[in-house]
Amino acid sequence: MRLFIVGTVLVASVATAQSGVWTGYVNGWVNDAPRSNTGPRGFDAVRVPRLTRQQQQVLVLQSIAAQSAFVAQQNYVQLQQVTAQQQEQLAQQQAIAAQQRQYEYERSLAAEAQLLAQQQQLAVQQQLLAQQQQQAAVEELARVAEREAKVKVLEAEQKVLAEREAARQALARAEADAKPREKGPDIHRWVDEDGVVHFSTRPRR
Repeated sequence: MRLFIVGTVLVASVATAQSGVWTGYVNGWVNDAPRSNTGPRGFDAVRVPRLTRQQQQVLVLQSIAAQSAFVAQQNYVQLQQVTAQQQEQLAQQQAIAAQQRQYEYERSLAAEAQLLAQQQQLAVQQQLLAQQQQQAAVEELARVAEREAKVKVLEAEQKVLAEREAARQALARAEADAKPREKGPDIHRWVDEDGVVHFSTRPRR
């Protein structure tokens, strides 16, 4: 941009040293050339009025201003395009970030739901285990009570048997006491040659 402005100023300085006409951006500065007084058909040529140095400088400055405005417009358009691209990229990045956040959120929700399901399943298993333990305890108490009842029945039966045996023995003793006592066999006592005393129901032979 600076090189363009410097070149334009140099061209303008050279143009001010010459006489001619500024024809615009296409042909630029056209020097005055000697022309014949008559044209091809015999008409007098139209003479272009000669510009003064001040007018030439004004034209050059206008040209520089137009070029500067054109370049500024181009820069503005490029800047707008770059800004639009940056905004589009930023929107894309924001959309990607939003999708990532949504994905992470859905993933966290799925993880929480899975954890909740596992906790509920664990709670159900613990409840079933507690019920099984309670049922086992009740069954064990029932077995203990049954064993105790059997023991009590056995003890009662043994007690009855013992009472019956005691009654039978008492009855037998009573019957024995009621019968007259009979004389037992005679007891013989004798001493052998070795001095040993012997007792026997049979006499010594």
